[in-house]
Amino acid sequence: MGETATSARGLGATGKAAPRGRIAKREAIMTAAMRVFVRDGYSGASIETIAAEAAVSKQTIYNHLGDKQRLFESLIDENFDRVNAQQFAMIETFPDRPANLMAELTAFAGALMRECLMDERARALRTLVQAEGSRRPDIARQWRQRGQGQLAGSLAARFARLALAGKLSLADPDQAARDFLALITYDAQVGWTIGDASMRDDELDASIAAGVRTFMRAYGNGSTNGNGHHNGNGNGNGHSNGNGSAGG
Repeated sequence: MGETATSARGLGATGKAAPRGRIAKREAIMTAAMRVFVRDGYSGASIETIAAEAAVSKQTIYNHLGDKQRLFESLIDENFDRVNAQQFAMIETFPDRPANLMAELTAFAGALMRECLMDERARALRTLVQAEGSRRPDIARQWRQRGQGQLAGSLAARFARLALAGKLSLADPDQAARDFLALITYDAQVGWTIGDASMRDDELDASIAAGVRTFMRAYGNGSTNGNGHHNGNGNGNGHSNGNGSAGG
């Protein structure tokens, strides 16, 4: 089948573009809604603007998703699900049986940052949560529970396995997971808070590598990183002071 036959599949009997199906319309609405809510904020967004950018009628949005409040809630909920699915898929690549823990953990952290935490959808969701969290505490709570909270929990389980295998020395896997995320994301987070996600690749690579080195100085068992032995009490060099902030 040639190009003409392929193109014809998108046309109706009259030669006009075939109408989009229900799923395609809904996806167009959600994509436009994310763009408009991020750009204009909840208070500045309107169903009219979202409909125009999705190339649908206002009534179509009402039929599919309801009013602006329900649309916003559906958008947040669905994007949490999609971001979490990406993160869970990434967790499956965690180096459970590393030959070189430092190198493999650094590679994993780089992939986690680029493919999950700095993904366009994740950045947009983070922007919405930051902008609307004070107005909607339930959204901020979802971010803690379904966003970074779920990711940290999954990482904690993996770090616990490494500790059982003698690859890490740690007393609190949950704290170790939070420290790991804080260390590899710190420099990027500075940009995220001011709406600037323009780190160069070499800057991001250097930041991630430094974060993993600090993590390994705190939690390495000595034989895996060559940078000294962790004291096993949760207060090693580079480890968090216990209030969620990473030490230097």
